[in-house]
Parts: sequence; C-alpha cells; structure tokens
Amino acid sequence: MSLTIGIYDFFAYTIPGAFYLMVAAYAAALFGKVQVDVAQVNDLSLLSALILAGVAFVAGFLIDPLTKPWVKLFRKRDPTVAGYESYLKNCRTFKATFVADDWRIMINCVRFRSRETADRSERFNALNIMLRNVGFGLLLLAGVYVLYFLLIAANFWNLALAAACLWLSVVAEQESAKYSKWFYSSIFQAAAALSLDDHRWVEPLTALEPLAASTVRVQHEGADVEQR
Repeated sequence: MSLTIGIYDFFAYTIPGAFYLMVAAYAAALFGKVQVDVAQVNDLSLLSALILAGVAFVAGFLIDPLTKPWVKLFRKRDPTVAGYESYLKNCRTFKATFVADDWRIMINCVRFRSRETADRSERFNALNIMLRNVGFGLLLLAGVYVLYFLLIAANFWNLALAAACLWLSVVAEQESAKYSKWFYSSIFQAAAALSLDDHRWVEPLTALEPLAASTVRVQHEGADVEQR
C-alpha cells in the first residue's frame, strides 16, 4: 500500500502545522514551562529539519478538523454552492448539464484531461487550507495573550496584541473563504472548457431555448443543490 502526498497538500498543512508548533512553543516559553534556545534552532541539521517538517505536516493535518467551528463563521453558505453559482453567473452562453455535487467527478475528469489545469484549481484549495489554519492559529495566539493578561501580567499591550491577532485571524479566514469559492468555481469552468467538443458538462444554447429561459433553469438547479 502506497501513500501519495501532493506538493500542494504538503505545503497546505506543513506551513500552518509549523505555525501551530511555534504558537505552542511560544506559549510554553511565555508561561515559563520551557526555555527556547534560538541558537539551537538555527543550528538544526538537515535531518532534524526534515523530521520537523514531517511533524509540522502531521500537526497541521490533525488540527485542521478542529478549525471547522471557527471557519463556519466566515462561510455564509456552502462553498460548493457559492462556486457553482459564481460559475453560472459568469458563463451564461452555455447551459450547465451538471450540479454542484458533481465537482468530485469533474475534477477527476480535469486531472485526466489536463494535469496542469487541475493544478491551477488545486492551488486555490491549498491556499484555502493554509489560510484557514493560519487564521485558527492566530485565534489560538490571541487566546494565549488574553490568558497571559489574566494570569501573569495585566498589561494593556497584551490585550492590544490579542486584538491584533484576532483581526489578522478574521482577515485570514475571509481570504480562505474567497479561495475556497474560487476552487470550486475553477473546477466547473475547467471541466466545462475541456468538454466543449463532446458537450459532457455544457451544451450551447439553441434558438429554441433563449438565454433567459436557460438562466432560470440553471438557477433553479442551483437552488435545489442549496436545499440539500
């Protein structure tokens, strides 16, 4: 049995995983639980750096599910439906023969037809994963500063740092939501573009089916998806 990890998957989880480890180490040092030797960190060997990168990937992968309650506050609707509606809005000259839930089979079709095109879509998802985890890490860091203010030093700057981390967390989550929508929208656009010849996913509008009627039909399909 082989395990394949794509380059986008690796960086999507490794960078925030390393950030989680830094937050944990910083919090432990701040509360006097451990001492961090910066010189030792700078003198890490290649093997130690590779092991640390592996640990960061695992940390990011395992913590990612814990981000969902915080992430949901910045996603007013299912990103799949949002991406589908964005596609419908921007591609009005072809009628869609698919719905939002088809995105899994569609991205596999895109990978089969053009790996480079699929990579462009997956880059959006990697940025989405990375930003939502970095945003959650900043939320944890804000909590660290609040605890330090309450338990150790009632200094105004600790609250100011907590507020700054919280603001950056919100910005990161908003950007994550944007890239999530772009990911699904780009899948639909790529699949439609690659199937223009065989009309697998889209069909040209005909004289018997004016644009307005087609728009109503696909919008109705989008509404059905949202109600699931």
